[in-house]
Amino acid sequence: MSIERCAEAPAARQVMMIRVEKKIGRGFAGRPYDNVGVQYGLRALFAGDISPAQFVDLNAKVGGVDIDYAGQPMFGVGTDPFGTYAAGGVSFLFSDTLGNHVLATSVQVTNRFDEFGGQLFYLNRTHRWNWGVGVDQTPYISSAFATGFDTVNGQNVYIEREYRIKQIDRGFSGLISYPFNAARRVEFS
Repeated sequence: MSIERCAEAPAARQVMMIRVEKKIGRGFAGRPYDNVGVQYGLRALFAGDISPAQFVDLNAKVGGVDIDYAGQPMFGVGTDPFGTYAAGGVSFLFSDTLGNHVLATSVQVTNRFDEFGGQLFYLNRTHRWNWGVGVDQTPYISSAFATGFDTVNGQNVYIEREYRIKQIDRGFSGLISYPFNAARRVEFS
């Protein structure tokens, strides 16, 4: 069995990205071509190498996941009474050509690896009932500084204390929605 594919197939994943980027006012360079109207495996169908059902299945699954949006990367370095630090983060949004499968990611890191944060969310819009799942980790860090006097071995001493409180919030989320039209839907999360 041989299946013919058009040489312009990678452009299929780019078409949706270009349209999305144009809508939000950002963008990658536009492509002067797309694959609208291309029927993959047509020669193989006429040659009898594949059945009509295989032809329909092949064209229903054409495409892949590509990047739709890359968030502005962030990086910062600073110092304060508690020390020097560095932090950075980035986010990406991926989807297939039709936007039926969407994957959103974000990552935030610091010079202290135990303060890693991020989010991963998947949204499936292939059927009328849309659903999604996500996981996330968010670190909350607070610091305090206290000074005072205390007695150690019978002597008054000056003491400085640094308090660093770290709380890590880990979560799992789910989403189910049913769109009635372009403007109205019911959603449970």
